[in-house]
Amino acid sequence: MILLRKWKLLTGAERVLAVILWAGGLAVLTLGVVLTINGHLGAGGVDAMNFSMAERLRVNTSVAIWITGVVSVALAALVRRGRPNVLAFGASLAMGVFTDLWKHVLSQVQGVLLREKIVIFAAGMVCIALGVALTMCSVFPGSPVDDLLKAFVERGRRAWLVKILIEGFCGVAAYFLGGELGLGTLLVVFGLGPLIDLFRGILTRCHMDVDARVRAQLEEKHES
Repeated sequence: MILLRKWKLLTGAERVLAVILWAGGLAVLTLGVVLTINGHLGAGGVDAMNFSMAERLRVNTSVAIWITGVVSVALAALVRRGRPNVLAFGASLAMGVFTDLWKHVLSQVQGVLLREKIVIFAAGMVCIALGVALTMCSVFPGSPVDDLLKAFVERGRRAWLVKILIEGFCGVAAYFLGGELGLGTLLVVFGLGPLIDLFRGILTRCHMDVDARVRAQLEEKHES
C-alpha cells in the first residue's frame, strides 16, 4: 500500500507534521466552504452541486458529499491505475462533521451588504485554497475531490488547470440541479486553482511539503 510505504519513509517529526497538515487542512477547507456559502455570491461548483443534490434528493448535505466522494474515489483510482483510496472517503466523513460544526458556529455570519458578501466570500476562497494545499502536502488523502486533483497532479498535470475543469464540470451539474450559482462560482472555478498553487509553493519553500519529498524518494527507488 502506497500510504504505508510513504509512512515508513517519514521521520518521527514528519509523521506528526503530516497528521497536523491533514487534520488542519480539512478543518480549514470546510471553514472556507461554509464562508463561501454564507457570502451568498454563489458557491463553488463542487459545493453548489452537493447542496443542490441534497435538496433534490431531500437528504442531509453530508449524504450528497458522500455520494460525490464515492464517485471521486473511483475516478482517482482510474487515473492512478490502482486500487480505490478508501481513506479519501474516510476524509469526507470527517469533513461532514467539520462542516456541521462550522455551520453552527458561523450561522450568524451572513453576507447582507455587498461589501460583507465580498469579504466573507474572499475569506472563504482563501481558506479553501489553503486547506487543499495543506492536505496535498500531507501523505494522507484530503477530500475525495481533492484526492482526485492530487491524482492528476501526480500524473504531471497542473493543479490549477485540473481544478478549473473539476469545478467547471460540477458547476454545470449544479446548474441543472438548480444550485446557487453566481459571480462567486466563476471566481472559484477560475481563481481557486492558482491560489492552491500559490499556497502549495509557499508550503514547499517552507519545507512543509512532506508528500513531495517521500514521492521523490519512492520514484528514485523505483528507477534504481
